[in-house]
Amino acid sequence: MCSHYQAEKRRHFYEKRFGIKLPPDWEPPRGSGGLHVYPTQFAPIVRRPPECDSGDEAVPDFDVVDARFGLLPGFATEVKYGTRTYNARSETVATLASFKQAWAKARHCVVPCEAIYEPDWRTGTHIPTRFTAVDGGQVALDV
Repeated sequence: MCSHYQAEKRRHFYEKRFGIKLPPDWEPPRGSGGLHVYPTQFAPIVRRPPECDSGDEAVPDFDVVDARFGLLPGFATEVKYGTRTYNARSETVATLASFKQAWAKARHCVVPCEAIYEPDWRTGTHIPTRFTAVDGGQVALDV
């Protein structure tokens, strides 16, 4: 994924794209980085509710919950572990202990973003480079 991202703050994107009714008092995330979310910080994700397979027609297709940026496997003893598990490689995600349980159970979500940031090392120093949708729309990462 990315080194950090700018969380989606425009409520109409959640409602229009996913059909989610946000509560009237919903506010965009404001962590220590403002709207910028770094590993181990909380931000909204879109997921299928755990009750979606119950057959209950009242259960929505998607919901928004706050989650930490970075995977915390069951054996992690502290939140700081998430600074090492926010970036997985497709070649090893099914075999590394940190990721294989979540991968095997197909635990996926969508991370709504306005922008993602990747380091640009071409000059020899880390320069955060911002990536956005060309049309100003939402960047939604499926993770």
